[in-house]
Amino acid sequence: MGTPAGTRDWFPILSVLLQAKTLRQFDERLQHELTRLLNCEVIGLYLYSETTAAFSPVSELLRDPASPAYPIAQLPAAGTIKEAAVLAEQAILTEDLSRSPWAEAQALPSHICQATSVLVSPVRLFPDGGVGGTSKTLAVIAAVAPGKPAAFSEDDRALLDLLSRHIAPVLTAVLAAEERDTLVAINNQVVLGTITLDNLIHTIQPILRDVIHHDVIGLVRFVGEPHNRWFDIVACEGVEIDQDVLRQFPFEQMAAAEILTTGKPLLLTGHNQNRFAEHRYFESLGVYSAMLCPLLVQGAPYGFLAIGSKRRNAFAERDLALTEQIGFHLSHAITNLSAYD
Repeated sequence: MGTPAGTRDWFPILSVLLQAKTLRQFDERLQHELTRLLNCEVIGLYLYSETTAAFSPVSELLRDPASPAYPIAQLPAAGTIKEAAVLAEQAILTEDLSRSPWAEAQALPSHICQATSVLVSPVRLFPDGGVGGTSKTLAVIAAVAPGKPAAFSEDDRALLDLLSRHIAPVLTAVLAAEERDTLVAINNQVVLGTITLDNLIHTIQPILRDVIHHDVIGLVRFVGEPHNRWFDIVACEGVEIDQDVLRQFPFEQMAAAEILTTGKPLLLTGHNQNRFAEHRYFESLGVYSAMLCPLLVQGAPYGFLAIGSKRRNAFAERDLALTEQIGFHLSHAITNLSAYD
């Protein structure tokens, strides 16, 4: 059993996290501090997306296909202990995952989850700065002690619950700073670099990869008349797409049609894209998650920026918001290139 929470000072954790400049640094420092504080082996951080009810893994061990924790990160939210913690708005403790009702227990081999303790807490941000009233869940922290039944105490649960509330503003600041730095770097490339439509994606990808883990990126342009719409893939890196195969699907049933109609970005988690006719084709290519952000040229729909991943739940709302801002810069770049041509 852990040391009572009252005898431990968790304030130093905040000062350590405040020094983080990127989400990756925040995660690494959080893991280091909490594994020591809670006397456990694994700390996993997920960003939470309210609109899709999805948990996007941040920690490397959750994104590595070779890790035992990888299958958990691929699960839909329904029935998970992470979802239960978000709905309860407090930390939840299970003393033996194999005896629990949570979906995580079904996703792992019995020898891994047997006698494994799990403690999950939502990271909630309170707009008024207090700890009462309406809150927004930003992320979820999962502490895991494999092979150690009843490894966490009620004091541990209360400690992590309280700490999660206090680190929410720190996480918000880190995300905002990382977004700002990324947009400045991309804008510098777009404004100062030698940009063409052919190398636009290739130019921004190194910057984007540092902040949004992805396997595929592409620039897509709408073509055709209103009664006969289609799209061309201007540039694509990470996967070979057969346009002839895509033409087998009705345009009006595809994700591109929804973007053209609504003008709003799409976040596809791997569990919510069944409504689009082409989803099985992209899954056959190994692309399970995607973000599609519309691009405008002189106020008219031009196409969209597409970012994909071979993982499910790969992207969070935060990634989509950042991609949308990047799309704004790309729209200006394309407008300038069109005017030059």
